[in-house]
Amino acid sequence: MQDVLVDYEHLENLLVGYPYPLLYVSACGPHQQGFGPADSRVELRGVHSVPHSQISPDGSFEELIHRSIYYKNGRVDIVTLDIEVFNRMLLGGDSRALEDLYSPLIVVTSAVHSLLKAAATHYVSCTHFDDYQKRVQHWKGVCFADGAAAPTHALLQVYRILLTAVRFLRTGDVETNLLALVRTANLSHLESMLDGDRFEKEFGRHPVCDPGFHKHQISQLEAELESAMSNATLSESQSDEGVFGQMLTFSRFYLPSSSNGTDQ
Repeated sequence: MQDVLVDYEHLENLLVGYPYPLLYVSACGPHQQGFGPADSRVELRGVHSVPHSQISPDGSFEELIHRSIYYKNGRVDIVTLDIEVFNRMLLGGDSRALEDLYSPLIVVTSAVHSLLKAAATHYVSCTHFDDYQKRVQHWKGVCFADGAAAPTHALLQVYRILLTAVRFLRTGDVETNLLALVRTANLSHLESMLDGDRFEKEFGRHPVCDPGFHKHQISQLEAELESAMSNATLSESQSDEGVFGQMLTFSRFYLPSSSNGTDQ
């Protein structure tokens, strides 16, 4: 999916006066992943940079900012991490950090954002795909714990995470939109579920869900992921910060201390 500068009814206005420069902010969650009800809450996630002058003598700084704002009859959750924390998560194998960085639904961007995206795929390691597998196991537990019909949202998350991981290993693209993934993989049964899910609550149950059928489909995708991992050339882990360290230094010392981060 191509990057799109998003204006969800001027959502960028909610970021005016943000306490630190923003390197990027993107829409994530259901809007990024292409499923969930149309009125589901908007999740904005991104990265800020605490200027060097505002870091405490003991080295502490505001690592995370979380705000919930009710706006135009809906809720907007805004979560940003400091760039040092984000770098640590990404290099440590956090697959969600990777996905957030490449969300195509961009509300705020910057030159640093572009540089981070250009570099990040070169730092992907086995630990990212270990993390993908852990996420799959978590959502499978939500789906099939009681043997009843799986919650739609949880079931779609299992498919989405597996398809994202397999596609990345095969193509190098970070695609998180489930509808795009489903069409590429030719999984017609998921297309019909996505159509129905638009009218359901976020954790509703799909009326025709067949746990046995989906367990079989998911096991096939898990085998595809294992095969793709075995055929990929991945390092065990990443410790060399490289360009990420350079961007940390730049953002700490050279960005204006009061900015909304756009087009830096």
